[in-house]
Amino acid sequence: MLGVALSDTLKQSAGYVNLLGIDHKSWGWDIVRNELLHGNSLAITYPKVSNNYVAPDKIRCILDMDTGVLGFETKGNYLGDAFTELKGKELHIAVSAVYGEAEVSIRYISGIDKPEPLSLQKITKRAIRDTLHGLKQVHQLPLPRKLKDFLMNGNTHVRKK
Repeated sequence: MLGVALSDTLKQSAGYVNLLGIDHKSWGWDIVRNELLHGNSLAITYPKVSNNYVAPDKIRCILDMDTGVLGFETKGNYLGDAFTELKGKELHIAVSAVYGEAEVSIRYISGIDKPEPLSLQKITKRAIRDTLHGLKQVHQLPLPRKLKDFLMNGNTHVRKK
């Protein structure tokens, strides 16, 4: 399972238990069953792209704290908003694995360590994302791929001429 959790969420349990989503302090995507879990509630199917979706080895977790939305991306495709209403919570990326042979690696891509005034580029990015109500519609915009990548995750820098 992949997702986010508050620092005081349950971190271990006896037996084979998916810890993410077991309480109201964590939100998780079960990548085997394709279900979203939170508050130990009835699972919601995710992603909605296919009933038989098989998650690849590499998955990008996108947590947008400006909008309070958590979503996932695989192979350059945004799978949709998984959880909303996360704004204002102090969250940590979390992984829960019940298989002894599971291998997990996490690579932090970007974020704000020390809040500073936002650049015009970041303000524009935020305004476009707010207008679109998240990231679902970015791929439909009539923009070059590099601009779409920047709007999705900010990793592509637009060069000045």
